[in-house]
Amino acid sequence: MCGIVCYTGTEDARSILLQGLKTLEYRGYDSAGIGLVRPKEPLIQLVREVGEVQKLVDKIALDGTKPATCGIGHTRWASHGKPSQENAHPHQDCEGKVIVVHNGDLEGHLTLKRELTARGHAFHSETDTEVIAHLLEEERRKGLEPIEAIHAALSIIRGTYALGVIFADYPEYIYLAKLSGSLIIGKASHGTLAVSDAPAILPYTQDVIRLRDYDVAVLRPEGYEIVAPNAEVLSRRTERLEGSVEDLQMDGHPHFMRKELFTQPSCFAELMRGRLDPDAGTTVLGGIRTVGQKLKEADQLILTGCGSAYYAGLIGRRFFERFAGIPTQVILANQLPFDETPITPKTVVISITQSGVTADTVEAQREAKRRGATTLGVVNAVGTTIPSENEGGVYLRVGTESGVASTKAFTAQAVALAMVALSMGRMRGMSLVAGQEVVETLKRLSRDAERMIGVSNEMSEIAARYSNAASMYYLGAGAFLPTVLEGALKLKEIAYIHAEAYASGEMKHGPLALIDKGFPVVVLAPQDATWNQTLSALAKLNAVGARVLLLTDSDNRDIGVMATDQVIMPPMPKLTAPILWTILLQRFAYEAAVAKKLNPDRPRHLAKTITVR
Repeated sequence: MCGIVCYTGTEDARSILLQGLKTLEYRGYDSAGIGLVRPKEPLIQLVREVGEVQKLVDKIALDGTKPATCGIGHTRWASHGKPSQENAHPHQDCEGKVIVVHNGDLEGHLTLKRELTARGHAFHSETDTEVIAHLLEEERRKGLEPIEAIHAALSIIRGTYALGVIFADYPEYIYLAKLSGSLIIGKASHGTLAVSDAPAILPYTQDVIRLRDYDVAVLRPEGYEIVAPNAEVLSRRTERLEGSVEDLQMDGHPHFMRKELFTQPSCFAELMRGRLDPDAGTTVLGGIRTVGQKLKEADQLILTGCGSAYYAGLIGRRFFERFAGIPTQVILANQLPFDETPITPKTVVISITQSGVTADTVEAQREAKRRGATTLGVVNAVGTTIPSENEGGVYLRVGTESGVASTKAFTAQAVALAMVALSMGRMRGMSLVAGQEVVETLKRLSRDAERMIGVSNEMSEIAARYSNAASMYYLGAGAFLPTVLEGALKLKEIAYIHAEAYASGEMKHGPLALIDKGFPVVVLAPQDATWNQTLSALAKLNAVGARVLLLTDSDNRDIGVMATDQVIMPPMPKLTAPILWTILLQRFAYEAAVAKKLNPDRPRHLAKTITVR
C-alpha cells in the first residue's frame, strides 16, 4: 500500500514523479499527489487528487503547473481518514515550507496532534502524517538544520515510517528516513531518485542502495549521503536489481494478472536454475547453508505469512513433514505474536512474503527472534526487511508481480518451500533415492505448468457462466485443501464474489444447509486417497441440486454425470499437483472478473504491499 517517488536533478520532476506513481499503482491506493519546489520561489506547490493517478496527470496538465527539477510524489491508501484531497499526500506545515510523504503508521498521533494544536499549529487533514510536518516545523524554528531536525522529530514519534521530506529553503535537496517499509535510492544520468519499490526506479538505473531501519539520507542532484545522528556519513552496499523494464510491460496481454499467470512455467525454471542437484538428490540453496546444523537439530517448524502466503505455507507444511519428518505448523503472521505455541531455540520459523515488508509478517518474524527461534524467509523482493533481519532463506526470482492478487509469486512460494523441505530432509535422513525422485518431479514442473495453462483456456467460457453468482463454495480434500482456499480467495479478491472453501468431508457438517438448487460449487476431485470422500460430497451436492464445476483427473462417467461443467486435468505428479491445479483456479477467477468488466489488476480496497498493521 502507498507508493513514494522522489526526484532531484536537471529534468522535469513532474513527468518523472507521475510516471513513477503510475508504475506503483499496483501497490494499491485511493488518492495521489505531488509536491514541487523551485529554487527562486518561497513556497512549495502541492497538487493532489482523489482517484487514479491519471486524474492527477490530467489536473496538472490543465492547471498550468510549471516545470520543476525537484519533487516528491505519493499514492495513498487510506488508513487515517477517508480518501480526500485534504488527506492525500504530500502534507505540509503551517507555513508551507515543509512537505512530507509517508508510508507507515504512527502510534499515538492523536495525542501529538492535540499537543501541537495547543501550541498554535493548524491541521488540515485527518492523517497521522501531517503531525510529522508540524514537528519538523518546530525543530526548524529552533534553528536546527534539516538533518538535525529530522533526527529530533523522529526521536519524538513512535511507529513505522518511510519518509520523503522537502524543505523550501533547501530547494534541491530531498530528505529520507526509514523505520520498516522500504526506500530505494539510485543515481540516474540526470539526477537522483528514491522510491518505495524497485519497478519505479528500473527505467533509470538498476544499481541501487536500500535504506536500513533508522537511516536518514539526503538526495542531491549529483548523488546522496546517509547521515547518522552524530553527522557521520554512513556507507551502504550497492546492489543490482534483478528485475527489468520488461517486467513493467504487459507484452500483449490485456492485464498484468493474465501475463503473470501465463509466465509461471518460466518462473519455475528461473526459481530452480542452478539449485537442483540430481546426483545428490537435493537442492543447492546458499541462503540456508549457514543454518544447516540448526535445521538438523530443530524439533519444530513454523511457517508464517498472510493471505496467499499463508496458503502457500499450508501447501509447504506437507513437504516438511513428509521429507524432513519435522512437526510443522502454519500460523497467520498477524496471529503469531498472540499464539501460545511454544517457540524455543530449536524452533525454525520461515516467513513467507512476496514483498519482504509485509508489516504483520515482519512483526511475526521479530517476535519469533525474541523467543529465540531460527528465522528464515521465502521472499521475492531482494534486500527488503524480512531477508535483512533473518538468518537465511530463498529468493523467488519471479520478477515484479504487478497484479495485486498473487499468481506467480504464490505458486513460486509453494515450490520454494518444497525445495527448502527437500534440502532439510536430506540433512535429516531422507534417502538418496527418495530425494532423487523429488528432484525429477521438480525438474518437470515447468513443462507440467505449460500443460496446465493450456487446459486453463477452457476456463474462459466456463467462468463467464458463473460470473453472476452472488456466492460460491470451493471443495477439496487432503493436499488440495490449500488449493481451494487459495482459489476462493482469488475469486473474492478480483471478481467480488463471496466464496468459501471447505474440506470435502466438511460439507455435511453445516455448509450443506446453504445450498439450494443452482448454488455454484467448485469441486476438486483428484484420484488419490481422498477420492471416496469427494464422491460422497458430490452425491450430496447432486441430491440438493447444486451447480457443480468439477475439476478431476478421472474420466470416470459416474463422477461426470454429477457435474454441470467438467474439466479433465492431465495426469500430474501427486507431489506438485496441488500447486499446478491452482493455475486453473487463478484463471477461473481472472475470467470471472473480466466477464464482469472488472479490472483484475487493481481490486477495490486492496493493496499489493501492506506496510501497516
